[in-house]
Amino acid sequence: MDKLLTGTSATVRRSRKNALRLSGIDLYGAIWYIAGPIVIVAYCLPTALKISDAAHAVLILLYVTVCAVGVIDGFVSGARIVQITYFGFSLVWSGIPVVYQLASDTPAWRDYSLYSYRGVVTQALLIHLLSACAVLLAIRLARLWRRPIFVAPVRRLRRPIMPASVLYVGIAIAITPVVLSVSGGISAMFTSRDTLKDELRNSGVIAADSSQAMLGFLKILPGSLALSAAILVIAHMQMKDRARGRRAWWKSEGAILTLGLSLGLCVLYLNPLTNTRFVSAGAVICLLLAAIRPRGRKGGLILGAFIVLGFQALYPLANMFRSSESLRAGPQFDPRGFSGPDYDGFQQIVNTLLYTQDYGHTYGAHLLSGVLFFVPRSIWTGKMYPASLDIAEARGYDFTNLSEPLHAELYLEFGLVPMLALMAIVGVIISRIDIGWLGSPGSALAIIAPYVAVAQYGLLRGPFGSLAPVYLSTMILLVLGLALTQRSRTGRS
Repeated sequence: MDKLLTGTSATVRRSRKNALRLSGIDLYGAIWYIAGPIVIVAYCLPTALKISDAAHAVLILLYVTVCAVGVIDGFVSGARIVQITYFGFSLVWSGIPVVYQLASDTPAWRDYSLYSYRGVVTQALLIHLLSACAVLLAIRLARLWRRPIFVAPVRRLRRPIMPASVLYVGIAIAITPVVLSVSGGISAMFTSRDTLKDELRNSGVIAADSSQAMLGFLKILPGSLALSAAILVIAHMQMKDRARGRRAWWKSEGAILTLGLSLGLCVLYLNPLTNTRFVSAGAVICLLLAAIRPRGRKGGLILGAFIVLGFQALYPLANMFRSSESLRAGPQFDPRGFSGPDYDGFQQIVNTLLYTQDYGHTYGAHLLSGVLFFVPRSIWTGKMYPASLDIAEARGYDFTNLSEPLHAELYLEFGLVPMLALMAIVGVIISRIDIGWLGSPGSALAIIAPYVAVAQYGLLRGPFGSLAPVYLSTMILLVLGLALTQRSRTGRS
């Protein structure tokens, strides 16, 4: 069994070779590299020709092209799921919609004076383009650089990871009565986000700033435990599948029970009625990726097509779960289309540049506050609120549900050059995880890859301070579960 699980089979060797080879240097890849960007640019070109400033039109078309190349590069040599989701979401959220917004002079939140700052808009487009280029270039260089930190095969897990899954499910079940008692019962978990907030407010959970830790305990921790357990138990089943032969995993009654309980808890805590679309849709997509395990070209192509085509229709429709009124109204397309508030990423990049001109950079204050989300404000009185709130206040907005794209927030914190360097590091991380996904099935990186792929949606939209508690909680639990597995393995005589 150890031999089977250490990756010495011919199948694993072939997949590792595919993960490390130069991608797309064959007829299949050449066709996609040429035809894909042409199709995307042709789709955007009629609208781009209406943009009054030719420089703006060129810059946003270049950004769209880079994102299209990033998606194509992600599947021509195997499904690099983290790369595909990164550039796919960038294309459909802050690429194609921006073409329409610039052509119609219509920012997402109807701040019509914003585009009068022509120089700032040009600078924002340059930052937008350079950040995408930095990520894609880093991904490519990380594949080419044969030093071990980038391309050495990652260790594969030999010991069962069921204990961590059982522990997480047990903790989630244990705290569920407490959560339901202050949330208004099970029915309140299937109402709407606004209704659930009212129930928590009536229970005193979000009545004061000092109760943020309790809010995280009740609202975030159970869902993170459930999703982490489901991911780990699926990985356990797949390891048993490889060790015993196909369709052998179902013989483990304990694994089936744990998976059923974790999925039931996911439905309770991560359903789209009382969670943001990023959290609920991300959980579903993550579990599907973990179960289906697309690693070939065809799987990558299907994933890329789903993101590019499906998200344009499904992403705005998910707003119907925001409140009871929107639920009763049912799914509705925003007549404003790509200029609606769902696509406010580029507007926030421009707002960020205006903010830094007036107030300067914040030197990591918002990011540090997001990373240390678990520290209550009653202890850390100088803890920053999410960056989008400060920017909204500076612009005089009376609404705060704004995005703050990752590269915009990094620019806000550190400036242009450090932002590009950090985005390049993001590219290296993406490449490293995808190498583990393709080349070392059953490795720690392969297990976390589906979650990292979908967590990008929220982190790319931002702000980091709002979404870090959700995504970092689940990531920490996954890493802890895998670390316990490694410790158990190395401690065995």
